[in-house]
Amino acid sequence: MGKATIIFAAAATMTLTTMLVGVQRSSFEANRITANYEEEVLAREIATSALSAAVSRVRRDYDNERPAQDVTPYQQGTFESFASGAAAGPVDITATGKYGKATYTIETNLSRLSSLPSTVVIDSDTVDVSMTGDDFLISGKDTRPTDEPDQIPEGSGWGTPVGGVWTRTNGVMKSFMAPLTGDLIDNVRGQEDQANVINAKIPIDLDVLYQEALTVADQTFDGDQVFSDMVFGSPSYPAVVVVHGSATLADNVEGYGLLIAEGNFTARSNARWNGLILVNGEGDVYVSHEDESLLFGGIVIRHKHGEFDGSGDDGSGDDGSGDDGSGGDDSGDDLPSGALHFNMQDKARIFYSTETLGKLAARLPSLKSVSWIVSHDQWSGKGSN
Repeated sequence: MGKATIIFAAAATMTLTTMLVGVQRSSFEANRITANYEEEVLAREIATSALSAAVSRVRRDYDNERPAQDVTPYQQGTFESFASGAAAGPVDITATGKYGKATYTIETNLSRLSSLPSTVVIDSDTVDVSMTGDDFLISGKDTRPTDEPDQIPEGSGWGTPVGGVWTRTNGVMKSFMAPLTGDLIDNVRGQEDQANVINAKIPIDLDVLYQEALTVADQTFDGDQVFSDMVFGSPSYPAVVVVHGSATLADNVEGYGLLIAEGNFTARSNARWNGLILVNGEGDVYVSHEDESLLFGGIVIRHKHGEFDGSGDDGSGDDGSGDDGSGGDDSGDDLPSGALHFNMQDKARIFYSTETLGKLAARLPSLKSVSWIVSHDQWSGKGSN
């Protein structure tokens, strides 16, 4: 019996020891996990502070400030940050915080918004709208340019959606709405997914924009022009191109910046423009997007039939509350001579793009907006093991 008692006591002691070791290990593991979590939280806070400081510096001087901060002690940890990008933007900013064995990195993008209120802006009191086929698209969903025209990620930009078409009179709005039924109802979209046509006062001074552009023009052409196999500007330097006449973008044309056409405008074949098209025309003016042409940015059409000053008052005495003679009939039969004619057909597409318009705003102050977008492309943390 004495031996049995000794054996029992030894077994009990071993069991208790094993339990205590297990408790100690569990406690140690819990403490380690807690310590790792605390380090990760602190590393993230340091990275966030570093990012905020870098963003603040860039916003103060967006065109020139690109801060680079080497490893710097901060709250018993360290941080570093780096900003890069052309003067026109966007600006890529990376901030890394470290605490203990934890490292946390934030990669973000700072973009300046354009004040353009819609993908297509119509400053006219008369319009004949033609929409052929069902493959064309006018989208106000902010979209980043891509080199793959068959795989355009609509809505991939950083901005919120804008309108598909913006008009300043009730009659012009009706003319755009008339064909947007049946299979075409979602071919003009933006803030709304179907038939997104807005009627309101144009919120930017188009005359100031036009005059600004003339003073900084990089290239000027006299007379009607058909462009083929040409490149205008670059992603880092958006050009300002002025055509004193009608302009056609045809085969293998790629442009970055602002194109002004003082007459008709046509985009056809595989032409592509990244930025803004500004059409200034009087009398019968024809604007057409055809074939597989692409526009990332927007188009503004200033059409002079009667008197207008770009302020939203068409000079007709119409208060925008009823019919103004342009009706909602898109056939053009009831339109007076000297109307604007707008055409979308085939696979032509126009996408609103904060990226391209924001770059252009660096050269044209009237396009600048006080709004900014900070987009976190990556938000990932890694703690100690």
